[in-house]
Amino acid sequence: MVSAGAVQLCSYNDRPSLPVGLISAAAVMTLADVLYTAPRLIELLSPGSVAAILATCKHVRETLQETIISIHIPGSSQDLHEGCHQLAHGHWPRLQHLCLMHLQLDTPCVAQLALANWPKLQSLNMSGTHLGDTDLSALIGNSWRQLSSLDISKSPVSAAMVRSLACCNWRLLQHLNLAQTELEADAMAELCKADWPMLISLNISHNPLPPSFTAHLANAN
Repeated sequence: MVSAGAVQLCSYNDRPSLPVGLISAAAVMTLADVLYTAPRLIELLSPGSVAAILATCKHVRETLQETIISIHIPGSSQDLHEGCHQLAHGHWPRLQHLCLMHLQLDTPCVAQLALANWPKLQSLNMSGTHLGDTDLSALIGNSWRQLSSLDISKSPVSAAMVRSLACCNWRLLQHLNLAQTELEADAMAELCKADWPMLISLNISHNPLPPSFTAHLANAN
């Protein structure tokens, strides 16, 4: 779904055919100006059309990137590496919400995303991505200072992965979803070492935690 200031990056194989050669520079600049002053017009564009514009019209692409605040890459994306490349190397100064749920992110994709610069990122959804220890450490090593919500549910999370999370200096983190991640007591012990003063919501439901884990929670920061 495309909402105000949001874009869904889709496979270019699904994009409509655009008569790019017939678009004059003046028309492109006019469209860029319109989108910049009235970003809600993005709602009228289909995801495939937005992806095609991002790929073919430089001025419009730059304007959209400066306007977009939310990106969702569908789990059915056929060209995931291209989408990750756009995210990592594009200029997204206002990006606040990123949804990567159910994507099969391999090491090359993670390596791309680890290079990204999203200074205003607040919400990251990686539910069902099944990242390994090394890949998760590489990705969160980006250290997003504004991050307030992180969802890595429905994927196995080891004690080593939790240790990497706990080391992150996320002073604004409020919501952490670790539901259905096969958490065990040793992972909870690592999680309780984190210093996230703004945390108000921790979802650890549907995990094989023994009763003793409540003692770890009682000693947490």
